Amino acid sequence: MQFIGRRNELRALERHFLSQRFEFLVVYGRRRVGKSTLLRRFIEHKKAVYFMSLETDNAINIRNLSRAIQFGLGEPEGAVFPDYQTAFEYLFERSRDERIVVVFDEYPFAARADRSLASVLQRLIDLHHDRSKMMLILCGSSISYMEEEVLAYRSPLYGRRTGQLRVEPFDFFDARQLLPHRTPEESALLYGAVGGTPLYLQQVGESGNIDEVLKNAWLSSSSFFSEEPITFLRQETRTPETYFSAIQAIADGASRLNEIATRLQKESAATVGVLRTLMLLGIVARETPYGEKQSRRSLYRIADNMFRFWFTFVAPNSSILARGDTEDVVLQRIAPHFSMYMGPIFEEICREYLLRKLACGRTPVFFTSLGRWWGTDPETKREEEIDLIGEENKQKALFAECKWTNARVDVSVLDTLENRSRRLFHYTERQLYLFSRSGFTDACRRRAAELPNVKLVTFAEMVEEIPFRD
Repeated sequence: MQFIGRRNELRALERHFLSQRFEFLVVYGRRRVGKSTLLRRFIEHKKAVYFMSLETDNAINIRNLSRAIQFGLGEPEGAVFPDYQTAFEYLFERSRDERIVVVFDEYPFAARADRSLASVLQRLIDLHHDRSKMMLILCGSSISYMEEEVLAYRSPLYGRRTGQLRVEPFDFFDARQLLPHRTPEESALLYGAVGGTPLYLQQVGESGNIDEVLKNAWLSSSSFFSEEPITFLRQETRTPETYFSAIQAIADGASRLNEIATRLQKESAATVGVLRTLMLLGIVARETPYGEKQSRRSLYRIADNMFRFWFTFVAPNSSILARGDTEDVVLQRIAPHFSMYMGPIFEEICREYLLRKLACGRTPVFFTSLGRWWGTDPETKREEEIDLIGEENKQKALFAECKWTNARVDVSVLDTLENRSRRLFHYTERQLYLFSRSGFTDACRRRAAELPNVKLVTFAEMVEEIPFRD
């Protein structure tokens, strides 16, 4: 299979590899995001031991680790190490004079089966790290376990790591490389339905009509995604029903803490704990108006596209789907709302586009952050919103509006953005961007040509500017 993206992650791993001193890295991220693929790619052409633990007992895992050590070091198959301590003592001894990478994949499975494993590794690291050239990588798919039992202060391994890497789902521009036979717009729709997790994208990468793909992947009783959100929550949380209810409340429009707490019938303090876990897992995000560190106007939104699609379209129609042979009926119910559903996703794609342009030094404003703003207009007393703002300094900023509609963007959208950016903010230099799925009216283009600080960008132009990477 073609290896896609992950340039930054590979560069980070290579930097640690080239140090030639003992390195201990923690690599984690949600299941199916491509961690194992990344690590296998990294250890190509290196002397390396790659071991993936299983959700089984110690004896089987230690036997498999013994075989992985012998295979990775080019040794004949021999006796099985009696325990983890003996196996890692051997690895530390072998790595005194040569660089050896040791990848311990799905570490939580082994650590749950052997509660002493973290302490064993801690003692051996403390004893041997200053005389070892080992590069030890612990990898795990349980985000909550890796955060709480490996990275947290209470962990025996706390303070030993020399680096950590959280592997995130692909952004749209990398994700579409897993949909090579799709048009950019089809890729955006599928990305909106499943997000950037590689295995999810492979499930919808088949050729054919988009409606048929959505039916097969989402709406049939045997579809891949029909139970995926529930399965994920069961693996990551002790009371999945509580987290399920919180996500459903947000999907139904409860975006403020007090609203979500009311839906859950919990105190705000308890609700904060639920939301904090969902944010840790990457399912939910907390937003404050751009420029505000802490705000009572903070909002919560579903940040993961797969969860958002499921809770927006599948869960409300579950009773209909349970009757069987009703996929077409549900698809007809979804269709009128899909363009509105894609609005926030297109905003995120535009954000990714600007960040990539910034990384190449090709934006007129070198912003330090990029986010959404909302607030009350002091003159009209109405709530106003700007899709994206990015500030370079107190005098210079970028403002953007993003429109995923079938109609071309008219001059009124540009005039509104220009007016809000001028009246509600006090930057002396303002760069305005309009992003559009369907292009711009002639009147909008004429108005943009009259202004020195406006750039109109269609979705097709965005994709053309950021082509597939090798």
